[in-house]
Amino acid sequence: MSDNAPPPYSTVPSSSSSYPADSKVATIAAVQAQQQQQQYGGGGSSSSSSYPQPAQPSSFPSQQPSYPPKNHLPYELTPDMERFRDLIGLYEISELMAGKLRKLDAYDVVIVCDDSGSMNSPSAQGDATGGVRTNPYGPKTTRWDELKYVVKIISAIATTLDEDGIDIYFLNRPGLRNVKNADQIDQAFTHPPSGGTPINRILRQVLHDKRPVYSSPESSKKLLILIATDGEPTDEQGIHTLRTILTHERQPIDRVHVIFVACTDDEAAVSYLNQWDRDVRNVDVVDDYWSERREVLRVQGPQFMFSKGDWVCKILLGSVDPEIDHLDEWRVGTTGLAAVQQGYPPPDGQHRRHQNESSGCCVIL
Repeated sequence: MSDNAPPPYSTVPSSSSSYPADSKVATIAAVQAQQQQQQYGGGGSSSSSSYPQPAQPSSFPSQQPSYPPKNHLPYELTPDMERFRDLIGLYEISELMAGKLRKLDAYDVVIVCDDSGSMNSPSAQGDATGGVRTNPYGPKTTRWDELKYVVKIISAIATTLDEDGIDIYFLNRPGLRNVKNADQIDQAFTHPPSGGTPINRILRQVLHDKRPVYSSPESSKKLLILIATDGEPTDEQGIHTLRTILTHERQPIDRVHVIFVACTDDEAAVSYLNQWDRDVRNVDVVDDYWSERREVLRVQGPQFMFSKGDWVCKILLGSVDPEIDHLDEWRVGTTGLAAVQQGYPPPDGQHRRHQNESSGCCVIL
């Protein structure tokens, strides 16, 4: 199936889902619009601050609306697309990312969650609901708390695009199939993490379980595997076995995309991923929000919109879309980016992998 995605808000067959649209999204969006209008010269009367605000507002005004107003749409949205549109507004996802997300229509999404004992480590990145990095009043959280928060966002987005929901695997506990409800995720994360890091065994299980999806001639879907971990595999021959799986057992390689999300600020623990990000096909590695944002704005400019919602989208799209993968290397629309989109490697020294500068945290938040 072609990767060319339909427009971000085109109609699709309706499907049921257990994720209700946030009833306060419209109110929050209206309050934000008034506040931005006042701040950037639009005038208008002041509004009450009693309404809840998004946990991590953008630091800069968007270059374009994050999503089109309903009265500007030339057609009626399906229930799923109504919910998709609400999520775009709730998480301040840019129009660029919203359009790219429709590429996920062509993928079956699987998340592999590291539930080893080290995921109990505390995080200094912020609160578990996306609060500011140095919020002194936010509750103390762990890498495990932050992982749950991000998994819930990914699940909410993915289930608007795939009526079957997503599959969630854990390293040391039973997984979940066809997840469509945030309550299922809460229940799975109830018990604290413990045990080792058998990534190789679980990745092989995923490839076996999902083989009918990505290798059958009758299937039009590809497979997208997100692996969130804070260390090296501890089973079999560790890193060597994992690389063998990625380069030889993951076949056909053009139908199985893998994204690693590093859940630690310890560079030594995940240093093996940096080289793979460069030389293993259809593999991407994503750092924490603050590091990614800093690199993206360094390249795209301070007015470029890159919210936490955009960062979650980059996790989903990094190995799928070259433009999103290279946001922190070339400005959108440059010849360097165009070359990558056509399959040419980036010039020497321009790969985006950089030293992680975050502190004491699960770097997926």
